[in-house]
Amino acid sequence: MGMVFCRGCGKEIHETAPMCPHCGYQYSENSRDKNMWMAIVSSVLALLCFLNWFDIENWDQDIKAGLWMFAIVSITLSTASLSQKHRGKILNFISIGVSLLTILILIGDM
Repeated sequence: MGMVFCRGCGKEIHETAPMCPHCGYQYSENSRDKNMWMAIVSSVLALLCFLNWFDIENWDQDIKAGLWMFAIVSITLSTASLSQKHRGKILNFISIGVSLLTILILIGDM
C-alpha cells in the first residue's frame, strides 16, 4: 500500500484512507476507480496513429517523429492506467496494440 495526495488539501495520506485526517475531505469507495483520463488520452493518441496508417506513402520525417511521440506516450499512459487499475482496461489494451503496431511500421520504414 502506498501514499497518495489528498484532493482537498494536497497533503500525503494513505491510499486506503476513507477521509483526509488533515482537511476532512471524504473519499467514496469508487472515487479513485473512476479516473479514466489516461485511457481516453492514450486512445486518442492511438487513434491518431491509426488514422495515419492510411497515408503511409506520404510520411515525411516530421510525421514520423510525431508518430513516435504519440505511440510512446500512448503506451506509457496505457500501461500506467493498467498498473493503477483504473477503468478502461479494454481501451488501454487496444491503445497499446495500435501503438505497438505503429512503432513496428515505423521501424520497418527506417
